[in-house]
Amino acid sequence: MTAIYESRDRADTATEKLKIFAQPQRLMILSFLLRGENSVSEIDAATGIGQPALSQQLAALRQADVVKTRREGKQIWYDLADDASRLCVRTMEALLTDKPDPQQIMERRPEPSRRRKTGHRYGDGRLRENIIEQEHAHEQRQQYFRSATAGIETGRLGR
Repeated sequence: MTAIYESRDRADTATEKLKIFAQPQRLMILSFLLRGENSVSEIDAATGIGQPALSQQLAALRQADVVKTRREGKQIWYDLADDASRLCVRTMEALLTDKPDPQQIMERRPEPSRRRKTGHRYGDGRLRENIIEQEHAHEQRQQYFRSATAGIETGRLGR
């Protein structure tokens, strides 16, 4: 691997990548996606960005290969594209706070979406009243797909 100081091309590529992260709404989206895969409506409810701007920012993140999508019927699910994206967002969260904690980068954070909290206030002050139901439905979908995948792999599907 070439260090950034050794290559102007590498420095230019790094600068372009950082520009993707240098937008407040995108950072909010990426920070939320650290918690796992979410639908557009879940991202909107958590961040309060609003549909038009949210769609634009998600498109920019998709184009930059920072997030990936998965379609389930009419629903589109978003997640961070890879471990490099996850590490970059986690690093920013750890270092760009009031009290930076570099050790936090090395630790895997628990996924807050799995916590059973109600009345959590998000950035825009709205209450997300149905978070428990959405999380439960999401967990059920994941469990269903895991069992269906296991059935396909073992040849037991439909028996």
